[in-house]
This record gives sequence, C-alpha cells and structure tokens, in this order.
Amino acid sequence: MPAGATEIYQEGLRIPVVRLASNGTIDERVMSLLLANVRNPTQRQADLSAQLAATNRAGDRIRELVEEHGRDTVETAFDSVIDYARDRIETEIETIPDGVYTATECLEGDGVADEQIPIEVTVTVDDDTVTVDFSGTAAQVSGNMNAPGAVAKSAVYFVLRAVTDPEIPPNDGCYQPVDITIPERSLLNPTPPAAVVGGNVETSQRTMDAVLAAFAEAIPDRVPAQGQGTMNNTIIGSRSDEGFTYYETIGGGFGGRPTADGIDGVQVGMTNTLNTPIEALEAEYPMHVERYQLREGSGGDGKYRGGLGIIRSITTEVEATVSLLTERRQTRPRGLNGGEDGSAGENRINEEVLPAKATIDIEAGDTVTIETPGGGGYGNPASRSQDRRQSDLRNGKTETHTEWYWRSVGAWTRVQSVGYQTARDRVLPSFADGCRLSFPLYRVAWRSNCTICQHSTSDLVSVWVDVAGNQFRAVSVTAG
Repeated sequence: MPAGATEIYQEGLRIPVVRLASNGTIDERVMSLLLANVRNPTQRQADLSAQLAATNRAGDRIRELVEEHGRDTVETAFDSVIDYARDRIETEIETIPDGVYTATECLEGDGVADEQIPIEVTVTVDDDTVTVDFSGTAAQVSGNMNAPGAVAKSAVYFVLRAVTDPEIPPNDGCYQPVDITIPERSLLNPTPPAAVVGGNVETSQRTMDAVLAAFAEAIPDRVPAQGQGTMNNTIIGSRSDEGFTYYETIGGGFGGRPTADGIDGVQVGMTNTLNTPIEALEAEYPMHVERYQLREGSGGDGKYRGGLGIIRSITTEVEATVSLLTERRQTRPRGLNGGEDGSAGENRINEEVLPAKATIDIEAGDTVTIETPGGGGYGNPASRSQDRRQSDLRNGKTETHTEWYWRSVGAWTRVQSVGYQTARDRVLPSFADGCRLSFPLYRVAWRSNCTICQHSTSDLVSVWVDVAGNQFRAVSVTAG
C-alpha cells in the first residue's frame, strides 16, 4: 500500500474472476499462483482455506433449505425479502423533507501532490426516491486516492441506512429507490490504470462525510457531527531475513450525536476493523508499543461532546519501511448544530511531523506515532450540563489549562484565549478581544492541578472572580 503509487500495477496482483475450487476440490494451480506472489504464503493459505470453509458451509445451508422447502418456495422467499426491504426503505425516505441538499469535502492530497481534492455531492429527495449526483467532484488523480465507482456507491448506501433504519435487510431492494450519478474519469469513477488502493480505505470515508453532510441539511436531528473521517492506515514492513508486514487501521473519535456524546477510540463509518492487542503485536513482530491511549481533549465541545482520538506509538527493532495513508491532518472533523470541531490528527517519526500520506524508510529504534482525529461536537456548548462538565474533567475529556468556561444565569459558555499569570499574582488575564460580558460575578472552571489552585487532578476547581474592566481577579477558590 505505497503512498506514492501512480498506477494500479504498483499496488499488487490483480486476479480476474477465476475458480479457486470446484465441487469441493481446490485447483492447486490457482492456489500456487496466488501463494507465489505473497510474502507470507503460509498465513495467506490459512486465510484462503478459512474463506473456502465459510463458503462451503453457506452452500450446505442453502442445499438444506431447498431440500426441506423446495427450490420454488426458497426463491419466492428470497424475492419477498427484497420486496420487503424496498417497501421499508421507501417508507423511511418519505419521512425526509423533499429538497435539494449539497455538500463538499476535500481530500488532503493524493500521495503525489498536496493540493486538496474536492468531493462534491448533490442529494435530491423526492417523495420516496433519492438521487445522488457527484458532478463537480475532481477528475481522477495521479496518486492512489481514486475510488472505483462501487466504493462511492457503498458510501451512499451506508449513509442511507444510517439515516433511516439500519435494521432494514441490506439487499438490492434496499437500494432500488436510490439513483447514483458519478462522472467518468473522476476521482470516484476512474479508468485504468489509475491507482486505487487509497480509495477503498480513505476516499470512501470522505465520500461518506460528504453525503452525510448533505443529509444533515435535511434531517440534522438524525445525523451526528463528523467523526474522524479516516482509517489511519499504518503499514510497517521489512525485507530482512525474517521479513514481516504489519498493517493496521487505528480508531478515532466518533462525532457527538443528537442525543448522546460521541464514542471514544472507535472505527467510524466505512470500516469495521478491530484493534490489534499489544501483546499479540509484540509477540508477532519485532516491534514494541510505547503508548496506546485516548487522546485527551481531542473531541469537539458541544451539548454532546465528540469522541476522543487515539495515540499509538510503535518502536521498531529493525530497519523498516513505513507507509501512511491518512486524512484529517489539516482539516478538522466539523461540529454540527453549533458544536465545535474535533482536533486534527498528526503523524510523526520520532519528532518529525509527516504529511497525511507518506512512505519513508526508518532505522532500528525509530518510533512511529499516530495521533488520530477526535470527533466534532453536537449542539451549543452552552447547553452542556454542569454534571457533564465535571465528568469531562474527571475523565480526561478536556485538556489541562486549555478550556475555560464562565457561567451566568445557569448557562456554561466556552471562552477562548484565556490564560493566567503566576500563582503569586492569582490574576486571570483578559478574555479575547471583542468578548463582552455584562454580569458582575462569574464562576470560572478549569482542569485542576494548575499553578493557581494547586488542587488534585480529580477535582473540578471553581474560582469566583469579579470584573474590573477586562481583568479577572480570583476572590475565592473551591474544589467541587
């Protein structure tokens, strides 16, 4: 999965439709061809054998159904499930206000150039049908962020199910009321030999973000704030005597939801991969994990906070090559309905910051660090309850000294650019320019263990301050 690939031939072996097995017997010639083109043939043979076993079991179950009920009955039942799904999704679409809704998202380069690459979508809802048009999306690019049309369609279908009823059977009937237009030779419908490996893992995520953003115009009470918008693809490989390939996608913040906070440290959207346990990674590869933790303060503020991203640092014990395919390193996951944006991610080798897409050789002892984005917040931060604020501070949802709030008439409001002087002075400098306050007394809360209050990290500290012009002087300090 090289970040700088410009042709599909650089991305691996392409296999046309060919039978690997027939009537329960494996074609060893095909199997040998596949295994001759991979670094770990024993592992890949086990993978293929597991897939064959699952397929054989499915065939056995279908035969049992036909033997018990007859072929005509089984095929009629299949058709009925498809019709049922179509009827259900049409009923759901009818609850979405008719209209034309648009959105634009941008990829952060294609691995060859750093220019942003737009994904434009227009969603038209008309009674029980939906039309999705990607006209205006960028032409196919030189790098590997092109996505085959099937990937873009999958992103649309995913969003439709997410904003309607995910319990509807995911078959052809569920998608019949949806018409999708994708221009040829575009980012989302490239022609060979365009490189496409990043399309499935990254462009799919940003396409999903665009379609969700369009639906948010119509039904904001059903759409969450933006999640991390990337799979944070991390590949570390070595051609040493005991060559290895480590590949993992890393979770991040789920966006705040209309009725609940976002989820911390999970895969979001067009992916369902699990994390690799530290013990398994270190037992299998010549690497060790330095840090694996939630990224404090990365979720956007709001009535419902965005979920936290993850920090994962891995040190290699041998020379290796690192490839990174990531997004949201420049742009931040957006909040919704007044919620604040989540934090952008960051990639580093030791202390060197890398771009969103990179392939680089590293030495033994070098450390790869991936800080994944946090989710955007949902709703006005002033609406967040004091109990939730206290919970945020206790559970590391906010960073020390970086988030300040004042409360008047029961409402909490985010205040930007507030700091403090020395503990001796116990003076809080002015609010940001242009901030107008009209009450004589405020309660300011911050993450504790600062130099002003010297309370333990588990306390929520309140400082009652009075106003003298734009200066704020602590008149009492209490832990709550």
